[in-house]
Amino acid sequence: MQLGVYSKCKVRITCADPEGFITRMSETELEVMEIQYVQPLQLELWISFRDYQRLKMLCNHIGADIKLLRVAGLKRFIEKLRNRAVLLLTIMTLCILTVFLPTRVLFVTVDGNSTVHETRILEAAQLCGISFGASRSSVRSEKVKNALLQHVPQLKWVGVNTYGCCAVISVKERQENLRLTDPNNAVCGIYAVRDGIVQSITVTKGTQLCSPGQAVKKGQLLVSGYTDCGLLTKAERAEAEIIALTQRKISAMMPAPECIKGKLVDKRTYWTLQLGKKQINFYNHSGNYDTLCGKIYKTMHLTLPGGFRLPVSIVRETVYEYQASQKPPETDISLSDLASRYVTGVMAAGRILKKTDSVSYEDGCYILEGIYTCEEQIGKLENEEIR
Repeated sequence: MQLGVYSKCKVRITCADPEGFITRMSETELEVMEIQYVQPLQLELWISFRDYQRLKMLCNHIGADIKLLRVAGLKRFIEKLRNRAVLLLTIMTLCILTVFLPTRVLFVTVDGNSTVHETRILEAAQLCGISFGASRSSVRSEKVKNALLQHVPQLKWVGVNTYGCCAVISVKERQENLRLTDPNNAVCGIYAVRDGIVQSITVTKGTQLCSPGQAVKKGQLLVSGYTDCGLLTKAERAEAEIIALTQRKISAMMPAPECIKGKLVDKRTYWTLQLGKKQINFYNHSGNYDTLCGKIYKTMHLTLPGGFRLPVSIVRETVYEYQASQKPPETDISLSDLASRYVTGVMAAGRILKKTDSVSYEDGCYILEGIYTCEEQIGKLENEEIR
C-alpha cells in the first residue's frame, strides 16, 4: 500500500488465539503493518482504513474484540485541516511564496565600483527595470545592461547576476587615459588585428608572448612592452614583425552590362480604324515587341465643320526596330580581380596565397563569394595597460 494516498488506522485486537487470528488475516489477503503484541491475548496493528470493515467482519466471525485506536494518513490530515482555516491559509500562502519568490528580485547590490557612487548606479538600475519585484530573467537581459551603460557613461562594462532573490550588479569603470607630454614614452604592446596562425615573429623590443605555429585571436597581446629584468621591470614601446596565416571572406556585387538600342534597322507603319469602342486593324501581327523596339502612335479624328467630332478615328502606328548592343562597362577588370585587389589593399603588408571564389548571376548583378588564404602582418601597436 502507498501511504499518504489512503488513510490508515491503528486497531487493538483481543482474542483467545492471536497467532491463529494473524493466520486468518493472511488468508483473507488483508495488508497488515507493524504488528505488536501488547498482552498475551492482545495485539495492535496498522491497517488500511479501507480494509477496516473487512477486519471488523472477520473479528465478529471468530468472536474477537476489535477497537479503533487511531486514524492517520493524508486523507485524515486533510479532514483535520478543514477545521483549521488559519493553518490552511498559512500553508497555501507559503506554497505560493515558495513558487513565486524565487522568480523575483527583492534585493539589489553593487559590486566593483570605486569612483561612481553606489546610489547613482542603483537609481539608474531602477530606471532600467532592475528594482524590487523585477523578474530575474528580465534583469539579466542584454537590453537592460546596455540601457544601464547609457545612463552611467562612466561605466565600461556591466554584468547582472542573480543569486536567489538578490541581484548583484557587477561593474567596471572607465579609466581616463593619461595625457603624456611625450607620446613616444608610452608603454605599448603589439596586439593581433586578426585571427591567424603565426608563421614567423621577429622581436627587437619587448617580450615575446607567442611562437610560430601558434593560433592567435583578434585583440590578443603578442609582444608585451614590459620586460622582466630580474630586480626591475623595463617598460618601453614594443617593436616586432609578426607574419601570420589568415583567412578572409569577401562578398562583392557588380551590375551586369546593360543591353541598349543600337543602329536603326527597320521601320514599319500600321493603320487602324476605330469606330466608337470597336477597333479594326489593317495588319496581321500580334503587336508584342521587345525592349529594342520603339512605337509612335498618332490618332486622327474625323471632325465635321463647326468642330463636332465623330466617334470615328484613324490610328497610325509607326514601329522602329533597333539593333541590340551592350553598354560598355566602366572598367574591363573582372570582379574577381577587383576583389583580389581589395584584399591586398586592406592588408598592412602581405600577399594572397590561395583564393577560392565563385560568381553567380542574380537580379541583373554578378555576385562573388570568395575565400582568400593570406600571409600578412597582423601586429598593431597599442597602449598597454599598466600592470
